[in-house]
Amino acid sequence: MYSYGRCGCGDDPMYSILVSAVDLVYQKCAWLRGDESRQNHWCDTHNNGRIVREGCRVSCNACLDYVTMNPSAAPTKSPPPSSTPSRSPTSTPTESLKPSQSPSENPTSTPTISPPNLIMIMTDEHNYRTLGCYRKYLRSISQRNQTNVWGKNWVYTPNIDRLSEEGALFSNFYTVAPLCTPSRASFMSGLYPSFTGADANTAVMNVDVITFAKILKEQENYFTSYMGKWHLSGDAKPGWNDPGRDFGFDRSRFKFNRGHWKYFEASKDSWEVYEHTIDDEGRFEGRLEEHYATDFLFDRGVDDIDVALEKNRPFAMVLSIPDPHGECMNIQFN
Repeated sequence: MYSYGRCGCGDDPMYSILVSAVDLVYQKCAWLRGDESRQNHWCDTHNNGRIVREGCRVSCNACLDYVTMNPSAAPTKSPPPSSTPSRSPTSTPTESLKPSQSPSENPTSTPTISPPNLIMIMTDEHNYRTLGCYRKYLRSISQRNQTNVWGKNWVYTPNIDRLSEEGALFSNFYTVAPLCTPSRASFMSGLYPSFTGADANTAVMNVDVITFAKILKEQENYFTSYMGKWHLSGDAKPGWNDPGRDFGFDRSRFKFNRGHWKYFEASKDSWEVYEHTIDDEGRFEGRLEEHYATDFLFDRGVDDIDVALEKNRPFAMVLSIPDPHGECMNIQFN
């Protein structure tokens, strides 16, 4: 059941206040999707003609304030936990609206599992111009600045777009260092690179650094695992075996130090893992998806989730994908 009213940008019928069909209590407010031109027109022409896109959010808390000040708009009592499920995200990925300072709606108001399971997916050298979920945001910037920041080629990333659609999309994200090793050390520990020992590429992170995995494992009984590129153990390449340096991760068989191979293969008779370049593609004909680096690591992640479920423990996992990453070459055409 919907009641239309003022929310952020003004008394526009494209905004809705959602109330429970059972007890008519306020639940949330949201911009009704489906008419993008209507939304853009409203954001660009109201508020004394100023562009107010930051005020035109996918969701906004202003609705609740409006309901409180205007009893006739909707019931004002605080909403009890509702058994009526909120509108679920779209089943297929869609282009996200412009990010805002407020977090976007989550599929559920609170985690359904306590403590929550955690999966951190890292990619390498992944410019945001190659992420479909940022395309509309970049396009709006280019239109205002009369520049073309996107380029001629569009990359489609439906799975990443869905993560954005069901979670949050950040328009600002900063790293403490523009290098692989020091930034990863900070990501794992929350410390500045100079306090980890890993303050330069191929530097070694101090063995006594406390990572988030160690805290979750020892204090919250999490099952922790890491797979993919690590780049915190010096110059070793690939560096599959890193004894005495688990940093709180229960499983790290498929963690390698550095390198950018396209295919991986695990031995069934031992703990050996073998890496292959693109030149070895013919070796895996008919089973590329089983051994292609990204697919291989994600499959191992699913294996670790199964282990955590068998142990009846919450899990915290890092999937560090070595792609996309390639050589940078300057080519001059005459």
